[in-house]
Amino acid sequence: MSDQPARRGSGAALSSLLLLLLAAADTWSVWQLGSGAVDPAVPEALEFLRAGDVAAAFRRAVEGGALPWLLLPTLGPLLAACVLGLAARRRESARLAESTAGTAASRSVEAEHEGESRVAEEAPGRKRKPAVAPPSPPSPEIALRLLAALQEEARLLDFVQEDLSGAGDAEIGAAVRGIQSALRKSIAERIDLEPILPGEDGDAVEVPPGFDPARIRVTGRPSGEPPFRGVLRHGGWRAREARLPQPSSGSDPAILMPAEVEVG
Repeated sequence: MSDQPARRGSGAALSSLLLLLLAAADTWSVWQLGSGAVDPAVPEALEFLRAGDVAAAFRRAVEGGALPWLLLPTLGPLLAACVLGLAARRRESARLAESTAGTAASRSVEAEHEGESRVAEEAPGRKRKPAVAPPSPPSPEIALRLLAALQEEARLLDFVQEDLSGAGDAEIGAAVRGIQSALRKSIAERIDLEPILPGEDGDAVEVPPGFDPARIRVTGRPSGEPPFRGVLRHGGWRAREARLPQPSSGSDPAILMPAEVEVG
């Protein structure tokens, strides 16, 4: 990085030197063309050019010795531009090489520091930062307590586990009526429920932009971006408050209902 000002200074000096040489060469060419040595050839060559005979004009300029002095002010700027372009390209290549070397050195230093840090962390007697333990899965105890309450008051598990393939519709209807009433009473005593979307099944509803997929499930064939307009198939349920019975100390939550044995 410290060599860049020096490179810029050398480039400016080279440009100034070439411009000075080009000005001197142009001045010398004009003086030569105005002298008696090549002066006759210049008007004659110009006359040939006006007549459209380029070959004759070129030949007369060569014979009269005027061609070098005509080419010098013409090709001089092109030659100077080529020299300056090559010099600028060399400076850019040097800058890129220096930048690449600096980047490699920086990466080497970073790798060395990383290695030193790893060695320091693995050194004997050094306390390592404890790893963060992943969150434990939710306990099924709450669900089991609710299921035990529904079994105790409404015999829900007995009804689900019973084989009703041989029962008639009237018998099943009478059983379901009693179980549904007991389940409704038991749930109402323990959980306060409210619908997520108000209205009756079949009502027209609109799903707003930015809706929560956990609260509203969109089915059918939605296209584009919300809002979506559709038909309410179920208003959903949300528990505002739960009041589950607390288990006694040392009880097993997996016991949904103890076995009953009547004696005597």
